[in-house]
Amino acid sequence: MWTPRTEHDIQLAIDEGNLAENYSLDVKQWSDVTANEKGRRETARDLASFSIGGGALLFGVAEDTKERTFTRVPFALAGEAERIEQIAATRIDPPLPIRVTDIPSDADPSTGYLLVEIPPSPHAPHMSDGRYYARGDRTKRQLTDAEVVRLHQDRRKERELVEEALTAWVSRNMSLDGGQKHAHLHLAAVPLSNYREDALEHIARAHDQQQAVTLFVEVEAGLARSLLPFQPTLQDGHRWVAREAGAAWTTLDEEGKLAESWFDERSLLDAEIHDDGSFRVLMGGLSDYVASEGTQRAVFFEVGLISWVWRAVLLAQAVSEEMDYRGPWGVGLYVDGLKGQVSWAVEERKGRFLRQRYVYPLDTYEAVTTTHLVELEGHGDDVVNRLVRKLIQGFRSYDEVTDLIRGGRRT
Repeated sequence: MWTPRTEHDIQLAIDEGNLAENYSLDVKQWSDVTANEKGRRETARDLASFSIGGGALLFGVAEDTKERTFTRVPFALAGEAERIEQIAATRIDPPLPIRVTDIPSDADPSTGYLLVEIPPSPHAPHMSDGRYYARGDRTKRQLTDAEVVRLHQDRRKERELVEEALTAWVSRNMSLDGGQKHAHLHLAAVPLSNYREDALEHIARAHDQQQAVTLFVEVEAGLARSLLPFQPTLQDGHRWVAREAGAAWTTLDEEGKLAESWFDERSLLDAEIHDDGSFRVLMGGLSDYVASEGTQRAVFFEVGLISWVWRAVLLAQAVSEEMDYRGPWGVGLYVDGLKGQVSWAVEERKGRFLRQRYVYPLDTYEAVTTTHLVELEGHGDDVVNRLVRKLIQGFRSYDEVTDLIRGGRRT
């Protein structure tokens, strides 16, 4: 999709005849779009119409419909980006995440253009003024009831796709000699639309791990320092092995056992990257046993859970950029081996370890969510929160770790 960043980009597209309205681009003169009720209502409908397939609105360009020509008409930019964001947040149901970019005019930087990018939404279609809209070739149109039903069915199918990917990944979990002694984390992330099956093949089918590790280093560099002490990390794999769907950076051998004698279950890491950009993670050290005053208890490490779900957010963002993917993602989390554990965060913050009367009663936890690049880039903490909140609330430690959830990205 064409994404101008300068006034020159806009003028060049006009001069070369490459600027044209289509299913993914709408061009509009500003004309006080946010100043009156009619303009705000129409803008909300325009934004909502792009929620299904994604697209962009470029404000500050006038079209002569008879001659099919375009002219730059820069306008005062002060405060207008925020007003567009407010329309997307308050006049569309559910609120529509967008990215708004100021493009200043060379002659007067206080004036210019607004590029509003709308990613395909995992919650589409979005409603405006009680109606659902879609984008046609050059204009928006109202959806029929049958189309709305079909689109909502598609959303449910996408969620089922993520659940199936997660279930398949969990079923491949290794069988440890002596049985599983620690909580294991399983993550599955899947691009949900408009992607090539070989989009990440140059990494997933590489003869060594160098390109994958470069991607992992980028992820680790984006993680807040407060989450870094927990190990293993994405860089702690031991072998790069080919798999049916791609390859894995892993501490496992060909038989699914820990590859080296000095590894234990807490060192378990299996990060699998697929040709289509999806990825899976298995990590084995979410809990441990702590002895105090002659009593040994199994403790659950919330910081480990949060750090790895944040890694999934950052890796999905990095993969999106690597394969130029702007569509929605599905992310699934599964944790097993939980029953009988207590919160390490409560012990660490409040010193109540042996006095805790509450132990987690269930053995497994599962959560699935959908997201998109704008949220991954700007509000990754919301994705993390949706995936981990209920589990951490189950340990009654949410207040102790809220800052880790909200501050997981390095600034």
